[in-house]
Parts: sequence; C-alpha cells; structure tokens
Amino acid sequence: MEKQFFIDRTNSIIGSQSACAEIKEAAKAWLDAIDTDNEKQAAENYIAELEEDVTSLEDLIKLLKSEKGEQIFGARVKPMLKKAEDAEMIGLQYCICAACNAGGAILDNKARFLELAGEKQTL
Repeated sequence: MEKQFFIDRTNSIIGSQSACAEIKEAAKAWLDAIDTDNEKQAAENYIAELEEDVTSLEDLIKLLKSEKGEQIFGARVKPMLKKAEDAEMIGLQYCICAACNAGGAILDNKARFLELAGEKQTL
C-alpha cells in the first residue's frame, strides 16, 4: 500500500459534503505537509481527527432509529436505515457516507499510513 492510496481517500474526504470542517482541515493540513518535516505530526493529528469523527455503522444505525435521526434526516431516514442495515449485513463497519468510508479505509490501515508519513519520497 502506497501513499497514493491515502492521498486518494483524503481527497474524497475533502470533497465530501458529509465531512465536518475539522476533518477537512486536518486532511488538508496533512496533504500540505507531505514530504516536509511536518508530515509525521500532521499525519498523527489527522489520524486523531479521523478516530474522533469517523462514525461506526452501529452508531449510525442507532441514530437513524432514534427520534433525533428522524429530525436530522426527515424523509431520508428510512432509505438510509435500509442501506445502513444492508451494509451491516455484509460486514461493513463504518457509516455509509463517503467521508466515513474513506476515513475508515485510512483507519483500517493506520499503521501503514503513519509509517509512510515518516518517509520522504525520493525521485
């Protein structure tokens, strides 16, 4: 797994409407720090933000079944719940939104991400 894998998922997070401002900021900071002396720290900050913000599928389903979920998502709540439950049945573990899918892929490979963040690319 190479750094491009993480760059692609990071760009997905930045482009996602479902990503919060804090995760987008951490994502951009890591991209800006690639191949600099600040990359390792930016990567650690980014992982911390991902761990805080990426929602588990279990938590999403709980939200969608709640009154708060109905208030937030309105008429979309039932189709979203069906999609989330289908995702759970096939073993997915993260929220079904683009940001959580991309963030989850990074978290699933956190050790490699942090390892690569400590390496400078050579041409």
